[in-house]
Amino acid sequence: MSTSVDATNAGNTSGLSDADRLGGALERFQGVIGLTPEQQAFMETGAAPRVSASFGRLHRATNILLAQVRSHHHFLVNGGIHPGTNPGQLAAEMEGQTREWERMRDEVAEAMNNPQRPSVIVINPSETLDPRNISRRIGNQTF
Repeated sequence: MSTSVDATNAGNTSGLSDADRLGGALERFQGVIGLTPEQQAFMETGAAPRVSASFGRLHRATNILLAQVRSHHHFLVNGGIHPGTNPGQLAAEMEGQTREWERMRDEVAEAMNNPQRPSVIVINPSETLDPRNISRRIGNQTF
């Protein structure tokens, strides 16, 4: 699901202003970030801590980038120049995060197909509490 968000080379841009190109790139970027509804539900209920932490970091980084792009676009639309960044830099960052979201969706899909089950200590209730009667169960396997 790779979609280019390049603000400087997005198709036929002759006659388009930087604001128009950046606005178009922003719209395309917003269309390719995030998780599917099923993946989002999984993240809320059963994701492993590692996957959840990766998702959280990417989500925060994306929100920061979106704020930067919107701010830059606002300056361009209102005739100003945004200090410190240019549309090309922002487009490159959006491209990079688009690839990160593709990897995140793949990682979540893999986690959904191979859920990590916590290990559980099982005591046979018909036995007395003796270390020899305690077994360790991981998923459906008992050791």
